[in-house]
Amino acid sequence: MRRPPPPRHGRSAARARRPPPHSDDCFHTAPWVVVRPDGNAFEYTTTQSHRERMMKTLTIRTRALGLALVALSALVLTACGGDSGGYGAGGGYGSAGETATPSQTPTLVGTGDAVAISGFAFSPASLAVEAGTTVTWTNDDGAPHTVTSTDGPGTSSATTSTFASGTLQRGDSFSHTFEEPGTYYYACTLHAEQESMHAEVVVR
Repeated sequence: MRRPPPPRHGRSAARARRPPPHSDDCFHTAPWVVVRPDGNAFEYTTTQSHRERMMKTLTIRTRALGLALVALSALVLTACGGDSGGYGAGGGYGSAGETATPSQTPTLVGTGDAVAISGFAFSPASLAVEAGTTVTWTNDDGAPHTVTSTDGPGTSSATTSTFASGTLQRGDSFSHTFEEPGTYYYACTLHAEQESMHAEVVVR
C-alpha cells in the first residue's frame, strides 16, 4: 500500500481565501480564512484597510501644514504692524512729538546762506558764513519744525534766546543775521531728541 504523501510545508502549506485583488472589497474590512497543514482552519479580520491608513496620514499632515501656515501669517502680521509709522495724508508725521529716521543723508558742511529742513535733518548740518550774513532756513518736511538757538551741540543742550523761529510748517522760512564771529548752535525743539535735528552755523 502506498503511503499518502507527507503534508507540504512552505508557501503552499497554508492557503487563504480572500477577495480577488481588484475587487472593491479589498478596500474594506473582510474576513480571511487560513487552512493550516494539519487541516485545521481559522478566521481573522483585518482591522484597517490600506486606504484608510493613507487617508489618516494625509489628514494629519494637512492639519500640521495648516497650523504652520497660520503661525507664519501671525508672525508676518506682527512684524508689519510693528513697522507702521505715523505718516498722514500730507506725507509727514502727524504730531510734532513723533520721531523719524532721516530719509536722506544731510550735507555735513556747507557754505552759502541757506539751510534746508528735510527728512528730519538740517542740511547742511554745519554752515560756514562770513559775519553779517543772513541765513535762511526753509522747512521742506511735512512735519512742523523750529529753528532755536542752543548753548551747545547734541541732544543734551539747552535752548537760548539768541534766535527762535517759532513753529515752521511745510514751506515756511525763517531768517537770522549773524553779526559777530563765533559758532552758533541750534536745534528743532519739537524733535530735540534726534541728533539730526541739531546743527550749527560757524561765523568767521
